[in-house]
Amino acid sequence: MAETIARDVANPGGAITLAELARQDAVPEARLRFGCLMVARRYWNSYEPALRVEAKTCLEEAVKLNADDWSSRAALAILVVEDARARSGEERAALLSAARALAADVDRSNPLLQVARLAVAACEGDASTLRTIASDLLAAFPNNPDVLADVGSKLGLVAGDWPKALEVEARAMALNPAPAPW
Repeated sequence: MAETIARDVANPGGAITLAELARQDAVPEARLRFGCLMVARRYWNSYEPALRVEAKTCLEEAVKLNADDWSSRAALAILVVEDARARSGEERAALLSAARALAADVDRSNPLLQVARLAVAACEGDASTLRTIASDLLAAFPNNPDVLADVGSKLGLVAGDWPKALEVEARAMALNPAPAPW
C-alpha cells in the first residue's frame, strides 16, 4: 500500500501535485516556483540530462523573480553543487561559492535549504561543517526520511562516521520502507 501511495499520490506527477498546481493557477509566480521544484524532483528521480537543463533554467528564472524564494534557491544550489563535482580548480571554487550563496543559512525551518548547505559542505569535503549541519538537520527534522537518508549517506561518505551513518539510514528506512526514488 505504501508503494501505491508513493507512486500514485505523493510523487511529482501524482494527485497531490496536480491539486497544488490547480490551486496555484491564479498565481503565476507560485506556479513557476512549484513547477520548478517538481521538475527538479523529476530530474533527481531519473537524472535525465534534458530534465536537468529544464530544472536549472526554471529555477534560475524563479530565483530571478523572487530572490527570497529559499526553496528554489536551495534546489538550484544543489544543481550548482552537481556542476561543481564535475569541475576542478578555480571553476569548481567559483561554482561552490555560488552554491554557498544560494544556500545561505537564513531559514532553519526549510529542510531543502539545509540539505543544500549539507551538499555544499560535502562537495567541499568540509567534514566539520558537514557534521554541524547534519546535527542541526537531525535535531530539526528527526522524522523526515528524505533528510535522514541524505544526512546518513554524507556522514558516512564525507565525515567517515559510518556507525552514525548506518544508524541514521536505518531510521530513514524504518520511517519509510518504500521511499520515493529521489
